Amino acid sequence: MHSISAYAKINIFLEILGKRSDGYHLLNSLFVSIGLHDELSAFEHEGLICEMYDQYGRRLVIENNIIYKAAIKLQEATGIKSGAYISVKKNIPVAAGLAGGSTDAAATLRALNILWQCGLDDFQLMQIGLSLGADVPFCIHGGAAQVSGIGEQISQTKIHEKIHLLIVNNGTQLLTKDVFKHLSAKDFSAPKPFPTTIAQIAERKNDLESTSITLEPSIGNVLSMISNLDGCMFARMSGSGPTCFGVFKDEIYLQNSIQNLPKSWFIYTESLFI
Repeated sequence: MHSISAYAKINIFLEILGKRSDGYHLLNSLFVSIGLHDELSAFEHEGLICEMYDQYGRRLVIENNIIYKAAIKLQEATGIKSGAYISVKKNIPVAAGLAGGSTDAAATLRALNILWQCGLDDFQLMQIGLSLGADVPFCIHGGAAQVSGIGEQISQTKIHEKIHLLIVNNGTQLLTKDVFKHLSAKDFSAPKPFPTTIAQIAERKNDLESTSITLEPSIGNVLSMISNLDGCMFARMSGSGPTCFGVFKDEIYLQNSIQNLPKSWFIYTESLFI
C-alpha cells in the first residue's frame, strides 16, 4: 500500500493571455499549494478500481473519473500492466476552483509510480499529468510558483512574503469547462512582468472572474462580503470558481473574519509564505 496527501491550490491571480489553435488557453498565474488536502491510498489489485468517499465515509459517485484516467495514462507511458485499488477521502470541495480533481490525479500518478515501481521522476510525471489537465503538473510540483504556458512552465516565486488567507466556498459548484466555454478574447490580459511583492499582486486580477460571476452571480456577493471584512487587503476568486479568498493584513484580522461569515459556508484559513 502507498498513501499520499493531495493538496489543494489557489490562484492568487490568474491572467489569460490568449488561446492556441488547439483550444488550450495560455496563462500567467501565481499558484499556491495550501494545507487543505484529500487523502489517497493505492493498493495492489488484479484490476483497476477507483473509489471516492467524503469525510464521513459516504461513497461518492465519480463522474469523468480523472483518477482512473491518470492510472491508464501511467500504464500507457510505462507499458506496465499492473492493477491497483485506489481509494480517495475527499476533503477538498468538488468543482470549486481548488484543483481537487487535478491534485487527485497528481497524487494517483505519484502513488502508482511508487506502487508499480515505474521509476519515473517528477518531470516525467508532470509531462504525463499535462495531458490530464493544466493544473496537474503544478499539483505534482507543489509549493508556490509562477505557472505559465498551458500549465507546463513552472518556476519558483521570488516574493518571500507571508500571506494570511481566508478561503470560502458557499456550496455552489462551477465546472471549469463551462467557464472557459463562455470566455471571450475581451477578457484576456496583456502580458506583464511577474509581481515580486504582495502590493503588486494586489493590483492583478483573475481574468475568469467576470465570466464565472455571469454564470454564478453569488460569487460576486461572496467577493463583496469578503472585501468588506476588516483587515482585508484584497479579495479574489480562485481558478474558475466558485471558491473565493481574501488576503488579510495579519492573523488577528484573519481569525476575526470568520465570525462574520455564514456558518453554512465551507471556511478554511491559513497563513503561509509565498
